[in-house]
Amino acid sequence: MIEISLPIRLQSPNVKEHWTKTHKRNKRIAQAIGFMFRTNTGLARIAQQLGVSTSGWFGKKKAPEGLKIKVTFIRLYAAKLMDFDNFVYSAKCLRDTTCAFFFPDLAPGQADCQKCFDIHYLQQKGASGIKILIEFTGLP
Repeated sequence: MIEISLPIRLQSPNVKEHWTKTHKRNKRIAQAIGFMFRTNTGLARIAQQLGVSTSGWFGKKKAPEGLKIKVTFIRLYAAKLMDFDNFVYSAKCLRDTTCAFFFPDLAPGQADCQKCFDIHYLQQKGASGIKILIEFTGLP
């Protein structure tokens, strides 16, 4: 299992703000997640097992047979628990960026509909931030 922690605070979708502010925040989050994935040694080791490079990962539009990727997003909160549907909506950027890392050849926002992904959302009390847990099953 690979664990990545980031000091990111998700914004509730109930907060009304200009679309450019949301876009800039999501772009910063995507850059941070991409950097953490590209520099993670555990992901590099798994890429080596699959026989692909970490820059292009699969380089295909389809996952190898039998590979399952379980992704769990854990929101750490200090102040207030977010409604589940609000958390899922606010984590859309996390989901899109994480899935796009594995399938960069697909159109933006299309990678998360691959059948190999099993995505879960959890919230835990603690210091503010996000944990991303990635588990692979069916590796060669």
